[in-house]
Amino acid sequence: VGLAAGTAGELSTAMARHGITPPAASGRGPDGGADPDVGSLAARGWDPAVALRIAGRHEQPSPAGLRELRELRELRPMLGEWLGLAASEPAARGRVLRLVLRLCPAPWTAGELRVFARSTGVLLDGLEGAAAEDLHGLLAVLEALAPTLPAAQRQVVAEAVRALPPEPGSRSVPKLLRALGAVLVRADLERALAAARLGADPWQAETDVLREAFAATSQAGAGETESGAGAGAGADAGAEVAAWRAALDAAVRTPSALERLRRLHRTQEGVPAVPGSRVRLGTLIDVYASAGADVRPALIDWMTDLQPLDAPPWTIAETAYATAPRPRTVHADDLDQPRSTALRERTLAMLRAPAPDHRRTAALALLTWPEPEAVLPVLRAFLHGSVDVPVDAGLARMLHAIGERELRADGILHDRVALAASRLDPQELEPLVPLLLDWWEHDPPQTGSAAGRALRRVPADVLAQHLGSRLDAGAWGFLDLLRGRPLLRTPALTQTCARLRAEGRDDLADGLLL
Repeated sequence: VGLAAGTAGELSTAMARHGITPPAASGRGPDGGADPDVGSLAARGWDPAVALRIAGRHEQPSPAGLRELRELRELRPMLGEWLGLAASEPAARGRVLRLVLRLCPAPWTAGELRVFARSTGVLLDGLEGAAAEDLHGLLAVLEALAPTLPAAQRQVVAEAVRALPPEPGSRSVPKLLRALGAVLVRADLERALAAARLGADPWQAETDVLREAFAATSQAGAGETESGAGAGAGADAGAEVAAWRAALDAAVRTPSALERLRRLHRTQEGVPAVPGSRVRLGTLIDVYASAGADVRPALIDWMTDLQPLDAPPWTIAETAYATAPRPRTVHADDLDQPRSTALRERTLAMLRAPAPDHRRTAALALLTWPEPEAVLPVLRAFLHGSVDVPVDAGLARMLHAIGERELRADGILHDRVALAASRLDPQELEPLVPLLLDWWEHDPPQTGSAAGRALRRVPADVLAQHLGSRLDAGAWGFLDLLRGRPLLRTPALTQTCARLRAEGRDDLADGLLL
């Protein structure tokens, strides 16, 4: 049976006198279906009385859950009317705004933000006495509205936000104030920290508030320093930061110890070097949660000295007057000094050192010199097998400076000569063809294969001319170097093919592509 007017909740006082406990009023039909008031608004249009009944019933979430929320979302197009109802009914403002946050959650369209902006005063009135969940939602709406509000209205909103008491789990006040164009001050930071201490994880919440307020990052376990801080790099920089962090951990126990650490100068004996301001700021934030209540104000004082609130990164002096890197100690055997005859002689002596890594270091250094007198010893060392270096065309061209007589001398590794020769252009390779042919004929297979690879870079017709006397003598094995390569039909090659067929060596004759 449905009531003709009003709700069962309105009869609860009279029913209680008779010992009757009414069930929770849901406003739904007997079959538990859709809310008839919601359906009435959706079908017949706006009715303030019906809207007030809906707001009263939905003051607390009901067991209907998602189905109820889907029904309420049908009323989202009436956002302006709901906000107008909240403005005209001060007694029901809290219930209506709570329902508005449920039926019109984020994200909001540009049109919805314009509707909210026209009712900014109602939203500010709703902040007073709002529950934590409702306060979070109203602040989220104001944060989304901030870029669209005129400057004068932003100031009004900022003053209202600053007047709010600390609430656990409330939205980030520093972020909202910055969105409103307000300059963050120490009182704003203190209020945000007070709200963070009321939450479930105050240590983490306080650290997050400080990082957001000072635009700093965590330095826990970090070993980096700024280039303007005068600190070294790599392991030295990490050790410096770790030493300063250890000194800070010991100093945050008492205000006097913290003040002594703050006054220490980085050049005093036995005092760890002070890292850059960004690293110090992040480290101060990291230790804030573990510091005592009497030390925390001094920590914030130190933070604001390093980085004033809402100021650009306070590192101009560090960047402009950074300490120059410590000059290294120059040794007589350094190889990166300006080129000179003395340096070349030292490097050449190092090229003959017993240690392979010393020889390779010297070889790589000499390869950067443009003078042939510096590069030629590297090639000789490579050909003798005393050093391994990458061979490019520039180094390979030095083979012509060595000459065939030296290349045939004892101690020269034929496969390395062939490897270097294979880096040459075909025209540059031609003077080495007789030498490579001898090695290909007489050396073991491993060396011969290296010579063969170099010979296959020689143009086929040029190679055929060099093989003329050998083919006339019937050394048919050299035909492997010409097999499958197009050749100019010359009288000598034509006669060679005829001799091969006369001897029954048709397979070799067919391999010559004349």
